[in-house]
Amino acid sequence: MKIVNLIILLVTTFTAVGQKQTFGLIRYNPPAGWAVEKSESMIKYIGSIAGSQDYCHWIIYKNISASADARTNFDAAWRELIAKALGVTNAPQLQPAVTDQGWETISGFATFMDNGSNTVALLITMSGENQMQNLVMITNSQKFGTDTQLFSESIEMVGAAGAIQANQTLPVKEEIPVVSGAKAELWMNLQLNPTSLTASSSIKPQFYSVYANGDYYPHMPTEGLLNLSKSTYNNDSWGTFTTQGNNASFTSKYENLALIKISPTVMEKKGSTFKFYKCVPVDGLRLDGAWSYIPNWTKDPYYSQAGARPVIHLKKDGTFDDRGIFVSNFNNPAQYPENKPGTGTYSIHNFTLILKYQDGRTIYKAFSGVADKDPATVNDALYIGTNPFYKK
Repeated sequence: MKIVNLIILLVTTFTAVGQKQTFGLIRYNPPAGWAVEKSESMIKYIGSIAGSQDYCHWIIYKNISASADARTNFDAAWRELIAKALGVTNAPQLQPAVTDQGWETISGFATFMDNGSNTVALLITMSGENQMQNLVMITNSQKFGTDTQLFSESIEMVGAAGAIQANQTLPVKEEIPVVSGAKAELWMNLQLNPTSLTASSSIKPQFYSVYANGDYYPHMPTEGLLNLSKSTYNNDSWGTFTTQGNNASFTSKYENLALIKISPTVMEKKGSTFKFYKCVPVDGLRLDGAWSYIPNWTKDPYYSQAGARPVIHLKKDGTFDDRGIFVSNFNNPAQYPENKPGTGTYSIHNFTLILKYQDGRTIYKAFSGVADKDPATVNDALYIGTNPFYKK
């Protein structure tokens, strides 16, 4: 079984909810309904789904004495808890270290095969007061995201003496995506659309997903890049991206593009008007506004009225209101339940918009700004599912 789209949300500010347990330097709400195994040195929570091989384990290790260097602590924990214990040979993909109230947190993840399944191992190491405490997550499925989020949101740090320190939170990076494949750079080549009948759609993007090892895929899947890899998209469209000085090239069975770099984010093909732009990463982005795939939709009051409409509202607090951007029949918006309007929470990672609806649905859509513009500040237009959306 392959991981389809895996997102684990670890947020910066954690709040106390319900009856909490304390273990070592942290206090938390256990994942509801999960099996538990305890020993003096660790607590293991086990999530499973009856009739399937899907699983998720969260292991909380007791705090131990450690060096004053957080990276040294993380490396030691990775060797013992991930590499040696699980047989993981891949180096961890590290997230930026975060320091809060004297505690430094380093996290990293790697993928490995477990009984024929693509599996992710995540290590979080918290260091401070000459102590460190480790949390490990191991999962082969995306289906435990809600339980993991609730568990993560409940965690708060306590000092070595066991008292909660004022305003202290678990300093983990706002949102850490754990995915089945490596992250890619995304390049956008704006081109003329020969099939367009309107000026608003006369330009179309050609996306190039480029990986650190030089592999590239000349498309952006409509569901985003979370699951893009040669194993999940096994076809002969893949090619090689190379650079030498200011020269670059995309070479595959179907194309041989020689390009010149004119800046770190712009490349051009000799004789072509349309350039290649490196898209700004969107991990953790929060937006505030409403967008529709209808050009100039704000000039028509119909789209602001109540009822199903091809409009989505994204808010700074991480919530959304989808009025019907996936609906095909507005006279019967629930005709296809998987596409009906709804509300919920969203996150954006690896050029993917993840919409988690209150009714339990999760929809993944490709997401980027326009060209090399930062969508955090320039978002009058965005690409969702590789289609242009226009802001109110």
